[in-house]
Amino acid sequence: MKSVFASLCIALSTYSKLPCPQVAYIGENKRYALCFFPIVGLIAGTLLSAWLRFAAHFSLGAFPVGAVGSLIPLLVSGGIHMDGMMDTLDALACNQGVERRLDILKDSHTGAFAVMGVCAYLLLDAAFLSGIEASSLWALVPAYALSRCLSALNLLTLPSARSGGMADDLIRSSHQKRVRIGLLLQAILYALLILFCARAGGTILLGTGALFTLWFRRMARKQFGGITGDLAGYFLQGFELVCAAALFFHGACIS
Repeated sequence: MKSVFASLCIALSTYSKLPCPQVAYIGENKRYALCFFPIVGLIAGTLLSAWLRFAAHFSLGAFPVGAVGSLIPLLVSGGIHMDGMMDTLDALACNQGVERRLDILKDSHTGAFAVMGVCAYLLLDAAFLSGIEASSLWALVPAYALSRCLSALNLLTLPSARSGGMADDLIRSSHQKRVRIGLLLQAILYALLILFCARAGGTILLGTGALFTLWFRRMARKQFGGITGDLAGYFLQGFELVCAAALFFHGACIS
């Protein structure tokens, strides 16, 4: 039980800026950390959905609704996944082979493609979030948790493209069989909750999310030879954008 609580604390302190007790970052304490990763998504999704419902109730303008909405997950996560997305965008812009792309992922400098990509991402995310139907908003809560389930499962099921990183260390320290089962059961639960919250919109969300997941896994293998923490962050951010887009276009089609 002590190691489970320690794993929860490590998940929260590693993948969010949420206050939590500090525990030693050692192998035993990291054993189940990835199982608790989706909790960060539940919190981010709840805060985001609450804001969007609040804004809809008071008829706030689309720009502040979307702008604040796109910032809430960043504030919760501390931008760790967006940082991975930016590194991946720079690496994908390179046409010099797998090793060069992996070198770019490790580079601390920010390139032009990362800047352009994150600006485009935030603009699209703000636009989609500001246009989601009120009846579908709570689907974002399980969707943000599902994005983290799938991101962690990608880390556990795809080959590691680079050893020595934080993600690789966390994978090696995990009780992989139990963590995979726990994440898979959570993913099924969150998928069912999405369908319950959004029904037809949830079906579209899960369908487009599944297509994006398949595309990502193929891209990661082909372009990088596997997965890294940065690529896991890229997947998470992309999946959440796909979720918002699916709910937005479903609402637009039935309006």
